Amino acid sequence: MKLKKLLSEIGVEQMKVYNDLRVNAFTPTQDLQEDVVEEENGVVVGDYQTKHFDVCPGATALYQGIEDKVENIDLAERSAKLHDVLFFVEKHVQEDGYDADEFYGQVGEIIGHQIMKMAEMMGLEEEHQYIQGHIDLINKAVG
Repeated sequence: MKLKKLLSEIGVEQMKVYNDLRVNAFTPTQDLQEDVVEEENGVVVGDYQTKHFDVCPGATALYQGIEDKVENIDLAERSAKLHDVLFFVEKHVQEDGYDADEFYGQVGEIIGHQIMKMAEMMGLEEEHQYIQGHIDLINKAVG
């Protein structure tokens, strides 16, 4: 499954409970600089090169130079990784031949909620309002 591979690539351990965003959530389990493939509109956040930000110009604009907007770059980096997962899901459900699965709608909702919590922690909640549009696109595709 492509989602499992992406989660593995960005260092999200499967079957691990991430209940406190402030305590090592989404800590990489491997060197993320291996085999980095730059996307046309990708950005570097901390030590992470985004892979799917081509889906959202708003995210690209916000995360380019995010270091100047936040105090905690680790939190911004983890948020960028979650963005990549959300954008990957959006791309996947819009692929030709996609067989609708409600699971992806739930995944989109959960990831979007986590991104918005991180945005709130960074003081950038208003700047992340584009997230709901991506959740809506996923839900429309699986609905």
